Amino acid sequence: MSQLLNRMYEHVHWANTEMLGLLKGLQPVPARSLQLFAHILAAEQIWLVRLNGEDSTKMNVWPELDLAACEQMISANKQGYDAYLRALSDTDLTRIIAYKRGKGTTETAISDILIHVANHGSYHRGQITASLAAAGLPIVNTDFIQFVRQIK
Repeated sequence: MSQLLNRMYEHVHWANTEMLGLLKGLQPVPARSLQLFAHILAAEQIWLVRLNGEDSTKMNVWPELDLAACEQMISANKQGYDAYLRALSDTDLTRIIAYKRGKGTTETAISDILIHVANHGSYHRGQITASLAAAGLPIVNTDFIQFVRQIK
């Protein structure tokens, strides 16, 4: 399972980097696309904070970021998840952790959180792609299979 999660997070980083490259080439960057992209990165950061047993309640899941801040967050998230996954054992994956949300404390298995984070980013990158395509703007394919094909 750890190997699969590592692969998933390689994809997350690759997909975020691909999307950043696309958005950097758009002038101006559509506001909703930037908003969704910043949300993806902020959510990744918030979940990492929770996974590390820290308080995320004051973190903004919908921050207003420019592309330079997004680029820095991509790098920070990559480093953070790489370190977290390196230290994780297969037995840790079933461990339930508690974290605070606006509605109180919730408990979730580490493996479920990690899968959620990867899927969450895919969902919102899809929204960005759909809105760019509808506006007649360039798009980038960030599907997992595209990642696999490009890194061979």
